[in-house]
Amino acid sequence: MRDGNERLDQFTKGDAATVSALYRAAPPGSLVVGATNLPWRNRRHVDYDYRSISNFDAWKGVVPDPRAMAREIERASAVRQAPVYVIVTRSMRIEAELLQGKPGLLDRIARTLRTWTTSELVYRGLDGDVFRITAPPKPPAAASPAEQTRPAPRRTTPRGKTFVTNEVMISQRPAEAADRAVPGHWEGDLILGIDRSAIGTLVERTSRFVDIVGVRLSRFGRKGRRPRRAADPSL
Repeated sequence: MRDGNERLDQFTKGDAATVSALYRAAPPGSLVVGATNLPWRNRRHVDYDYRSISNFDAWKGVVPDPRAMAREIERASAVRQAPVYVIVTRSMRIEAELLQGKPGLLDRIARTLRTWTTSELVYRGLDGDVFRITAPPKPPAAASPAEQTRPAPRRTTPRGKTFVTNEVMISQRPAEAADRAVPGHWEGDLILGIDRSAIGTLVERTSRFVDIVGVRLSRFGRKGRRPRRAADPSL
């Protein structure tokens, strides 16, 4: 044993249970982040990419920032395009305190990872935690210059008022028009004849005044537009 540091040589059942939980959660080939003072690597050594948490740049600062550590692990996940698994145990805390002079740092890192957006606590035991950390989602791609200058799509609905409505039955006309009590209501009819001729009649319902308009219909133009209709001056 090391003089005064006998705690470094002792692993609890909680330490071993946390390592077992890590292997259950992390699929082979995963990057796993821990420390040298762990009961691991004794099995399936070649199946995982092991990295000590003290090798990260955020750990080496004079005043290490747990949030910077979380962001650095996120970047490692983005590079690998796969989740990164982090283990924090009682034995690791003892190593950080006695050998690296960073007491309480792993506690702060664990508290940060419990509330970190891209971190998931997959195991919590008496003497340790296991976290799964993924890369943050990518922001939406910026529109290209061509898309930014692309005109807005044309309206599919007409602007302003429209004059074509659903049909209204003659039985639905107002009572003052039906009983001829109020002048000013007109009733129109179109009478079609031979040789593309037609007569339009307008009757004022109160006075029975009749106005007859002759209409001559010509053929459609080449572009499919209906020609204008004009009153026949001979009537």
